Amino acid sequence: MTITYIIVHLLKVRKSCSIMSILAIVMQTWILISTIVGNGYISEAFELLLSISYTFLLFDYYNKQFVLLLKLLMVHAELCVHINLLTLLIAPDGFLSRSNSAYGMTQEWFLGADAYFIMWISPALMIAWIYAYVFYNNKRAIIISLASIITEIIRGSGTGIVAISIFFIVMLLPIIKNYLTPFRSSCIGVIIFLYIIIFRKSKILVPILDLLGKDWTFTGRLTIWDSAIKSIIENPILGYGVLTNDNMVNYLGRSLNGIWIGATHCHCHFLQIAFQGGLVAFILMGIIIGIDVYKCSKLWPNKIAKIAGISIAIYMIMGITEVLSFSVTYMIFPLVNLVCDWRINSEIYTERKTGNKAI
Repeated sequence: MTITYIIVHLLKVRKSCSIMSILAIVMQTWILISTIVGNGYISEAFELLLSISYTFLLFDYYNKQFVLLLKLLMVHAELCVHINLLTLLIAPDGFLSRSNSAYGMTQEWFLGADAYFIMWISPALMIAWIYAYVFYNNKRAIIISLASIITEIIRGSGTGIVAISIFFIVMLLPIIKNYLTPFRSSCIGVIIFLYIIIFRKSKILVPILDLLGKDWTFTGRLTIWDSAIKSIIENPILGYGVLTNDNMVNYLGRSLNGIWIGATHCHCHFLQIAFQGGLVAFILMGIIIGIDVYKCSKLWPNKIAKIAGISIAIYMIMGITEVLSFSVTYMIFPLVNLVCDWRINSEIYTERKTGNKAI
């Protein structure tokens, strides 16, 4: 209902979609086509298309009301993070559970299993600190930051702890923050992806893996990555679409030791995109990231560009070991695009009004 309303509204006012939204919709449509051709999980692929399209189009809907949207997003972020922390404090061993075909009975809280906390926390931190910059009010951002840190300390995943640590190390150390331009940050993300996924040079990361309680195989991910890369090479253009857990296991879970039923996804967002939609979807994902990096670079060294740049880099690093195909994590891209446009337009307005070049 909501996506229908937004599309009708955009057509009614003749408001064009951003290039970011068009790319995201084309990417998910291509994955849907791949799913149909491969006789995959069509309903799930269609649901992903709707949810991700809605996320991007929502920002087009609010493109002239960025301040209002930011207020709404801040409330949403606070509700998600604080309610989840409350359920975690009330029931440390699990607020609820459900049966999962791959993992059996699960331990979950308001935001689901602990591995999914960071999917909300990461964009929440970005929203909170952009809010602090726009409204000159750090209090709410500090509170949500503390709640995020406490959440990850109590029940955090390895990916979540790494993401939180990187965010605050960069934010609190001006030397690093000023050096990590959006382009450099994205390059670091690409290098880490190639270093770990393609070239498998993980020995240097052993101390970090030991600290996080992980083994050098990244908890079995190496075998899954090998199977995913092999499958992608065999069908590089169209991919395989969205598959059920059982079908994913047939591609990713087979090894010399038998079949691992937990291999229900690629455990790497970028491999997952390429697996589902081939190189076409992979390239479109790269262009989406590239647009945000370009927009941030135009604003550099503005504080908003620094926060946005850090968020993109964290997304890329998280995507190396986790699948981030959730509307809440994809929200980072249209948010960066919109906040950069808002800031650039604000500078142009100030320049025209005062007759001076904005700083």
